[in-house]
Amino acid sequence: MIRPALLGGMLAVARSGSTRMAVTASLAGPLCQLSMGTGLSMILVRLQGKVIEAHLGMNMKLMMVFGFVAMGYYLVAVPAAHRFVFTRRTAVAMMASYLAFVVAFIVVALEE
Repeated sequence: MIRPALLGGMLAVARSGSTRMAVTASLAGPLCQLSMGTGLSMILVRLQGKVIEAHLGMNMKLMMVFGFVAMGYYLVAVPAAHRFVFTRRTAVAMMASYLAFVVAFIVVALEE
């Protein structure tokens, strides 16, 4: 998961005026890369009709769904609706969705 120091660092960078660097750091982070890459890879394999012989925990399935939704948002909504500009409200909504995902991931992981 995202470490508090990393989140604090991204927020400090954003508040100092380097919002592009903060957004890049969040997208280049390991959790974002894993969830987007794993989810997309498994979807592409399944679309080819192949069977993936692995038992994934519900929290990992949740991570892949979140990554796929986030990737769709970044690929479609950011250029089309936001015109590559993040307002404060958009940034807060993105952080809130990520926080909700982290909480759901932990709850689901503890229930298994």
